[in-house]
Amino acid sequence: FSILWVIATLLPAAVVAILSLALTKLADRFLYIPSAAICILFGYLIYRISVRFNKAWLSYGITTILAISFLVVSVNGQKMWKNNLSLWEYARSKSPSAIGAKMNYGDALRNSGNPSEALKQYLHVNQNNSILNTKAKLTTTHGIVVSYIDLGDYQQAQKWLDVALTYSERYSSHYYYLMGFISLRKNDPLNAEKYLLKSLEIGKGYKTSYLLGGIYFHTAREQQSIENYKKAEK
Repeated sequence: FSILWVIATLLPAAVVAILSLALTKLADRFLYIPSAAICILFGYLIYRISVRFNKAWLSYGITTILAISFLVVSVNGQKMWKNNLSLWEYARSKSPSAIGAKMNYGDALRNSGNPSEALKQYLHVNQNNSILNTKAKLTTTHGIVVSYIDLGDYQQAQKWLDVALTYSERYSSHYYYLMGFISLRKNDPLNAEKYLLKSLEIGKGYKTSYLLGGIYFHTAREQQSIENYKKAEK
């Protein structure tokens, strides 16, 4: 029964890995349900050993050894869960060819204040552009865009924004928001306002409203500033 349980619950994960149906082909989560069956199987084998040799202490001894070994492995395994950066750095080191791990590692690097290293990860993933689906291409390109913005290279950011827009029309709102953000960074509030208003025409965004509120505040348009700040709060 336990062996059939393992096979039946691992089969869907095996199909995902073989047919490349997801960016993350292999992951610990695929073993959660099968591991229950493995525990049952271990328990049965330990019981059979104690019965076979008619020594109850054997089952206690083997169980204690297994429990201690699992405890050591579990404690050591907690180190990777310290934060997102350590988690995805570990995941990338264990699966260097896993695109999903590289993308998440890039996100963790950028969020930890290291956009230059994050950019390297995104660009490396982008080299495998031909095997990425549209969503993955867009996610990777967006990472490249925001990394260049963080680094202050607005020319490259705008170049990759144009690339991102070719992958999905739904990105239009983000496109105009980021163009507005870049314009503000370049001290060009006039164009920033145009881009941000265009972004709001396509879709709502509290960040967009917040930036517009700031523009209106600094250009003495108090009522419009208040209205947009209120929208941002919602």
